[in-house]
Amino acid sequence: MAAKTADWEIKKMKMSGYHHLSREFELYCVDLVLKGDLDFLDYLTPDTINTYPLAEDSFRSLKNNVICVVTVVCRAVADVGVEPEKCFALSDYYINKLEKQTTPLAVCRLTVDLIRHYSQLVKEERLKSYSLPIVRAIQYIHSHLFEPCRVKDIALALNLHPNYLSTLFKTEVGLPLTQYVKSIKLEEARKLLLNSEYSITEISEMLGYSSLSYFSKDFQKAYACSPRKYVASTIWNLKEPDSNNLVASRYGQLSAEKIRNILKEETLKSKR
Repeated sequence: MAAKTADWEIKKMKMSGYHHLSREFELYCVDLVLKGDLDFLDYLTPDTINTYPLAEDSFRSLKNNVICVVTVVCRAVADVGVEPEKCFALSDYYINKLEKQTTPLAVCRLTVDLIRHYSQLVKEERLKSYSLPIVRAIQYIHSHLFEPCRVKDIALALNLHPNYLSTLFKTEVGLPLTQYVKSIKLEEARKLLLNSEYSITEISEMLGYSSLSYFSKDFQKAYACSPRKYVASTIWNLKEPDSNNLVASRYGQLSAEKIRNILKEETLKSKR
């Protein structure tokens, strides 16, 4: 009986033009939030949120879609170690605030805020697992990205011996301090390249690289693509962890239309 009911509801949804996103794409987006890779929020609009009608009234449908987003993100963040009560309390807060919004644009802005808030919770939770010297080292790195940011500079700022800091960082974080600095700088470079307000040479200099060739070599190694090709194809998030290679190969290259195009593609697939 339950199976027949589900089959019938699926048929009704397809006939009405209502189609779910694939689970694969949902997991991909959640992974971006958990990693703090939130570039896609710049392209979020009421239309991209409300692609799938969840009520006869369009504005009610938009709010219902946001509630679905809150539900999925809330549980995903709790699953990675953030205190569940904090996650659920935040969910209640945003759902209640959502109901007070009176325009689609306000709902969209609220959606961006709640995603950033949950992403920040994940970041703070990960920092809690580190000792105070490592937390301060990470904070120093993020606030001095546009400087050379050498191990000796960080150690001097924290009043620690460079060798001790390097050993402690490798033990707690799991990778060498120099490699961490490089990865953070390259991630910032990727975002700056997408911005397109600066040339590749300018970005290289801004991030404290001694030469453009050195910067290009590091970028190529990290993203399997030169900075120039990256800009030309507007590719972002090229290199995903091994467990996400399948998803990344499918969704890793987003054109200027960004999320909207993928939503359209998902809809077309579900109609076939």
